[in-house]
Parts: sequence; C-alpha cells; structure tokens
Amino acid sequence: RISPIIITLGSLTLIHGVVLLMTGGYSVTGVPKDFMVFANLKPFGLPMPVALWLLLALDDDRDVPVGRLVASSCAFALLPWLHSRFAVLAALLGLFVIARLWTTPARWLRIGSFLAVPAMAGAAWFAFFWIIWGSPSPAAPYGADTSTSLSYIVRGVIGLVIDQQFGVVVTAPVLVLSCVGLPAFAHRRPRLAAELAVVVVTYTAAVASYAMWWGGVAAPGRFLVSILPLAASSTIRPRR
Repeated sequence: RISPIIITLGSLTLIHGVVLLMTGGYSVTGVPKDFMVFANLKPFGLPMPVALWLLLALDDDRDVPVGRLVASSCAFALLPWLHSRFAVLAALLGLFVIARLWTTPARWLRIGSFLAVPAMAGAAWFAFFWIIWGSPSPAAPYGADTSTSLSYIVRGVIGLVIDQQFGVVVTAPVLVLSCVGLPAFAHRRPRLAAELAVVVVTYTAAVASYAMWWGGVAAPGRFLVSILPLAASSTIRPRR
C-alpha cells in the first residue's frame, strides 16, 4: 500500500510545479533546483506570487479586504522558514506593503491585520534558533565564521551573472530581456519597479557576500534563481 504521506507529498510537488510553470519560475537555471533538496526555487511555489499579487493590487489602488491581507501575510511569514536568507525578501516586501497601506483608509487596522501572522511566525522563527542553537540569531548555526564579507560582493555579483560555469545570464541569455523591458515597465509602474529593483539588488548583494557564491555542487545561479522571476517581471505587460 502506498503511504498517504507519499501521496500527499507527491501531490504537493505536482501542484508546486504547476504553479512555478504558471508564474514563470521554470527556466534552464530553475528546473534543476525544483528536483533538489535546496529551497532556492520554493519561494515561487506560493509566497512570491502572493506577494506580487498584493503589491500589484495596491499599485492599482484596489481595495484589498482585511481577510485577504491576513491570508496574503501568511505567504510573507512562510519565506524565512524556507531558508534564512529569504528573510531579506520577506522584510523588504513587507515594508513596501506597509508603506502602501499607510495611505489607505483605516490604515492601522489594515497594517495590524497584515502584521499579525508574520509577527507570530517571526517570534517562532527566532525562538527556533534560540532553542536549537542557544541564540536567536539566524547566523548561529554557522558559528563564528559565517564565510560572508562585504568585500566578496563585487566578485560574487560578477560570478552569479556572467561566470562561464555558474553565471545565470551565460546559462540563460533570455534573462537579458528583463533589462530590455525595464524602461517600459518603470514608465507604467514607477513605484512598483523601484520596489522590485530594491528587492532584487539587496538580495543579490546579500547572497553575493558569501565566499562560496556559486553554492557548491549545484546548477548555475543556485542562490540567485530565487529572484529571477522577479527580475523577469519587467517583460510582462499587465492589464490595467
């Protein structure tokens, strides 16, 4: 008899793959990641599409009900649990959502509703490190030597982008189209374009600060593939 757990996990994997296909998460750099233990492409299984939907809705000045804000916030709360470095994505995207909610009616209710779940999940996240490692710091598992430095960022960015073996642009040149579409995207949605640019640049700098920016034995762009669909969003012309 097939275990119900195996059936459930298989079904979730299939659903995850369909969502990635629909959201543009699959690419020559992304496909191998979905069949590995690494969590690099998992944010685009659910959390990132939800975050993008919320930002697009607020950018269009749509009235997002409180219930949907709470439901959407669960996606933000999930990101750090997939990997500690995704806390950067959750924090930046969350701050941008809060900044947009600040100008809406009943802003305190909306902001409080949006922050409730992430606040509890964040407290549990830090508690996890405290219980397991004796420190609330997400860097605690790595000890004194985290193998990260600001001096690594330049070489890390260059390697992640154009390295012959691990560079994402060398592996998938179609990603250059995101730069071609950026001016038009910025013209249509200047604030959203700026927000996504901050997310992409900050996250890229964070992962490029690793001494082993290529991520060991892995397909190209292991650390960068998590935000490639974000960078490629400039090639999509949304209906207004």
